[in-house]
Amino acid sequence: MSDELTSVYAPSKTILVDFDGTICPFSWPEQPGSPFPGAIETINKWYDQGYRIVIFTARAWSGWDRLNQSRQAAIAQVEEWAIRHALKYHEISAEKRPAIMIIDDSAVTMSGNHFWHGRADYYLELNLAGNHMNLQASRDLEEKQNGKS
Repeated sequence: MSDELTSVYAPSKTILVDFDGTICPFSWPEQPGSPFPGAIETINKWYDQGYRIVIFTARAWSGWDRLNQSRQAAIAQVEEWAIRHALKYHEISAEKRPAIMIIDDSAVTMSGNHFWHGRADYYLELNLAGNHMNLQASRDLEEKQNGKS
């Protein structure tokens, strides 16, 4: 990989944060609402500490073009929101890339081999049922109910 590409995609100081459902409630295609409490302050603190902040959004996914939402308009919508709420960032993107941390409302943390033995299907069922609660909190609750914690 070239030095230029390495610096652009270097995960060592990059934090990716999803927009809808993570920084603010999911509202696509409508205008984004107010940020979740603590989101702006935390992201801005990381920015000030020298982390590269990349906001990624499915609003800018090329497939939405057929729904009359251009990629550029989607990025502009998130940029305007960020300015209005004084959110500091380096880039807004439709792509996930290497990072030291990815924060996403639909992500599942895989930690070891035990994930694949029943846990993956459990999380899929939660999402298919429209339950987008914090999956780690769900796992913690399940373990507490089963007397494992």
